[in-house]
Amino acid sequence: MADLLVKDLTVEYTTGDYVVRPIDRLEISAPNGHLVLLLGPSGCGKTTLLSCLAGILSPTAGSIMVGDREISGLTGQELTDYRRHGVGIVFQAFNLIASLSALENVEAPMWLGGTGRREAKQRAGELIARVGLEDRGHHKPGQLSGGQQQRVAIARALVHDPPLLLADEPTAHLDYIQVESVLQLLRELAAPGRVVVVATHDERMIPLADQVVELGPKFLEAREPERVELAAGEVLFNQGDRSALVYVVESGEIEIHFQPKVALRDRRLVGVECLARWEHPVHGAVSPPDFVAVAEHSGQLPLLTETVLRDALRRAREWGDAGRPLAVSVNISPRTLADPDFPELVTGLLAEYEVCPSRLTLEIPEAGVIGGERSLPALHRLHDIGARLSIDDFGVGQSSLAHLRGLPVHEVKIDKAFVDHVDGDGADRAVVRAIVELCDSLGLTTVAEGVETPEQFDTLEH
Repeated sequence: MADLLVKDLTVEYTTGDYVVRPIDRLEISAPNGHLVLLLGPSGCGKTTLLSCLAGILSPTAGSIMVGDREISGLTGQELTDYRRHGVGIVFQAFNLIASLSALENVEAPMWLGGTGRREAKQRAGELIARVGLEDRGHHKPGQLSGGQQQRVAIARALVHDPPLLLADEPTAHLDYIQVESVLQLLRELAAPGRVVVVATHDERMIPLADQVVELGPKFLEAREPERVELAAGEVLFNQGDRSALVYVVESGEIEIHFQPKVALRDRRLVGVECLARWEHPVHGAVSPPDFVAVAEHSGQLPLLTETVLRDALRRAREWGDAGRPLAVSVNISPRTLADPDFPELVTGLLAEYEVCPSRLTLEIPEAGVIGGERSLPALHRLHDIGARLSIDDFGVGQSSLAHLRGLPVHEVKIDKAFVDHVDGDGADRAVVRAIVELCDSLGLTTVAEGVETPEQFDTLEH
């Protein structure tokens, strides 16, 4: 068995006069075959935890079990044997030897481990083929793309078929096109007999994971709201504290702006997209990606999502009562889509505000549905409710006809990057035309994001 059990793990060290504890009484239990995601911002302890799992760093307290082996107390030859055969590591920066070919980079750890040259060469060939690079085995790292180098690094980590595979930010140096093959490969490697642990801040991996471990600061239990009056100069909270977001959301300082959606044929207003905006009382406007990231890592994303949904459906009800039954669109984070209770929340809010489900569109980033198999249950439940589903930012992520064909969506939203120059750039115009024709053939509605000029409108119309 290759189960992973982390119990009461603590790591602390001293820097100057301060004691830093990046890992504090951490508990993880993952059966073999699982893909475990360590999610969190920089500095939260992801790499520290990987170092402990790899036997590179000794924890201050607690234990780590891989199968039936306690590794946190290993020393001498036992520790060397574990590092060599019990764990494989995929480094963020690949760490390939520039003067060796892809095959030789995979062979190298077997040479050091005493494997014969012939056997090492055969094993390396099998692994290079497994990661889909059989035609690139004799190329050196400088002749490979970032995604290909990362796959070589994965093949190297598998040379001794370790029960535990660790990957540190495996998508950090890859572009959108390269990411998909690496993510799918890691998913496939999490098979019976092996646990795969990936440290990342890349939320595109959430739908692929069996288990998500969020690393970050621990907070006190929530308590009942209380009113606090401050004298001039007193500070209640600092920007970035969990309290800051709680106060802002509950006091209504998250504002919802409405971006119109217009039908191309008759230029009629048919709906609006709801955009959350936060005006910080001291620091001014905070960008949506920044405050959404704070919400995610402080546990407040469900509250933020519900706040926006409630405001959107309340306005939809008011407009409908006034004889203007406009549709409303709300952006949904991949993490929200992974919440099994989210479809029930949507069902309850639609009933509470008495809004027809077809007037609600949930926009999901293209990157958020890369792991279609794991996103499909929630997508199908939302589809069955009657809500419309839209793929946002289409064209800049892992665009795949196979993914698009298999998703229960109603709409595709062309990314603004293509719309910005559609009236002047022939290449962008060709991309937009191809997406529109594809969607027409699949029976999907197409939305162009960010149309701001009459020239753009006229080009799209014709």
